[in-house]
Amino acid sequence: MDKLEDTPVHLKPNKKIDLTGDHDRIVDLYLTQRLSLHATADQLGYSYATMHRYLCSKELNRKGHSTYKRHTCSRCGETFVIRWIEQVMCPSCDPAGVDAWKARAEELYAGGKTMGQIAKILFVPNALMREFLNASPLRACDGCGGKLDGDRRKLCCTCAPGPMDLHRFREYGIIRSQFDMLWQRQGGTCALCPKSLSETEKHGVNVDHDHDTGCVRGLLCITCNYVLGVIEKRPGWIAKVSLYCESDRHVQPVA
Repeated sequence: MDKLEDTPVHLKPNKKIDLTGDHDRIVDLYLTQRLSLHATADQLGYSYATMHRYLCSKELNRKGHSTYKRHTCSRCGETFVIRWIEQVMCPSCDPAGVDAWKARAEELYAGGKTMGQIAKILFVPNALMREFLNASPLRACDGCGGKLDGDRRKLCCTCAPGPMDLHRFREYGIIRSQFDMLWQRQGGTCALCPKSLSETEKHGVNVDHDHDTGCVRGLLCITCNYVLGVIEKRPGWIAKVSLYCESDRHVQPVA
């Protein structure tokens, strides 16, 4: 059996460091088509290490968002680092074009995209996108109007410390301070019975609201919340229950 060569046949020798002849092809595969580093090396027949060294030497590594995408200005011909994907002129020739991505960023953010997704779509550095959106009116808390924390979209950590607070806001429109006010007013018990409520138990606290107006009426236990829902959906049900219980049609057990 013939001895296998140490270097695969489809790879060029590692000693070839100068890849300038394939620069345009590398940029097309790695930056435009977004192939991985391994896939780019395989396509061009280079080893992973050789490709990695070349990309780092030319500042083409995708991890450095603000350094790997370069473009030639359509007006003066100078090479510059683009700040967003549709920028065609350098900042000297088109100062207003540098910030043209901001309106599009706010539109995408209002549509539900995260800051990381918007930065990737518009090809804007994450730090620059975060700095801009944090200062935007879209990043104001819907509860108190203060600044949102981290990647939160609706409420700050004060208005919604936990996931249940976000759920109550989505379903009933109340924030943590309003929930605490109802809790203190009822003394931690159900508004219709003396049962103690518990936030740690599943279905331990049920927010009761008027389905017509949307206003929150109080906090109930799961039993009272279910019974109240039946009463509202079936008018006259309580009167029928009273007549049923007081009727003399009951059958006496044999033994």
